[in-house]
Amino acid sequence: MKKLRIAAALDSFKGSLSSYEAGDAVRRGILRRCPDADVRVFSVGDGGEGTADALMHSLRAQPCTITVSDTHGFPVDAVYGFCCESRMAVFDMASACGIRHAEQHGFDILRSTTYGVGQMIAAAAELGFEEIVVGLGGSGTSDGGIGALSALGARFFDQDGNQLALCTTASLASVASCDLTPALARLDGIRLTLLSDTSVALTGSAGAVMLYSRQKGALPELLPVLDAAMASYASVCDRAVGKSVSSLPGAGAAGGLGYGLSLIGGRLTPGAAYV
Repeated sequence: MKKLRIAAALDSFKGSLSSYEAGDAVRRGILRRCPDADVRVFSVGDGGEGTADALMHSLRAQPCTITVSDTHGFPVDAVYGFCCESRMAVFDMASACGIRHAEQHGFDILRSTTYGVGQMIAAAAELGFEEIVVGLGGSGTSDGGIGALSALGARFFDQDGNQLALCTTASLASVASCDLTPALARLDGIRLTLLSDTSVALTGSAGAVMLYSRQKGALPELLPVLDAAMASYASVCDRAVGKSVSSLPGAGAAGGLGYGLSLIGGRLTPGAAYV
């Protein structure tokens, strides 16, 4: 009789099992009934939380912990995977700025920021990695990536020409001009891959703010205000780069982090296909 060959490729069970752990449970169960079966476990992810873990396992990447800012500016230990052979660094944005962190601070969406994500990207860039892969799922933020851009050196100014000191969701409505040059220079020669499990737009009735901000703490009456602020911010930043980055499918991923990082060369990529 021909040997049974099975591929176990399961997505993670959020908060319970990683992709590999789920697949390995299937493998062990099958082998109890069919000891001669050839069962192979493949780690998978779609850009959502757990994607970095799947990539790290498949690439045998070395985990590393770094202390960065969480969704509300408090220190948190976030995890990278470093693959020295391919010169790749990989992490989930949720490791630094996930919804579980926002929950700890009472889902104060106006104070939310992706600054910690920018810190993680900056650290990987300084270590000389040629590709930085960011899983965009599981975010607890809705700041359009302004925090991450700020951490990478971008500067944002109000209508009086004053530089904004804090870059959070509350800052979006105040942005009248910006200078993205320092952030672009910091990532010169580095491939920034953004893994997304959604093609959600940045703004509008089917955009990131209107669809996802309530789960991050926004009251219904605040949604139109947040959406208008995001649209204003995007208009300023699109003018700065000379193209409509805000219209890209998936720009709304991770509360607009997909948009913010696309402004400095990030490539929005379907996560499942990439993994």
